[in-house]
Amino acid sequence: QEGNSLVVRAMALSCAVLGKQVEHAVLAALIKIAAGRACRQLEFQYRASERNQPMLGFLMAVAGNATDEKYVLPLDVAEARLNAAAVSAGAWTVEMARDLENSSVH
Repeated sequence: QEGNSLVVRAMALSCAVLGKQVEHAVLAALIKIAAGRACRQLEFQYRASERNQPMLGFLMAVAGNATDEKYVLPLDVAEARLNAAAVSAGAWTVEMARDLENSSVH
């Protein structure tokens, strides 16, 4: 966490699961964690490469303010953008352990 942002410096998902809404479930969990920490936004740090084009597409679909290296998703619109980007909105469920919501994630 940096200020009002929950910062995601690295996020790795197998190519086999990308496009199957796993990324949507992960984002739903990150939204819950950020909300539990009173953050105002999620900030994804992005490093361009040939292998992470699917993640770039996902970030572009859900995040607003973008630069070459950073995508920002305001929490007040996060759930709406997540559902708009989903093939089948709400097809996933996320249950968080209480200690994870408040833990320090590095």
